[in-house]
Amino acid sequence: MLRIDLDKAKSYLYQTNQTHEAQDELNLILSQYGLHPKTPIIHEISPVLNDLIQKAYIYYQKKNQTLKTKKK
Repeated sequence: MLRIDLDKAKSYLYQTNQTHEAQDELNLILSQYGLHPKTPIIHEISPVLNDLIQKAYIYYQKKNQTLKTKKK
């Protein structure tokens, strides 16, 4: 997993739900790694955080798709 995946999950939390049970774990993991988006994350990720990452991926995929259709 790359840092950009966790950054997207953090951004998703900021935009949708400020309090989530995986937010503290997410902040702890991100504080231990560099800022480059392609920094590999070698950390045990809980199932709750993994679900959050999947939700963020789907959210941004839909958002990008709507932006592409608006440009046409």
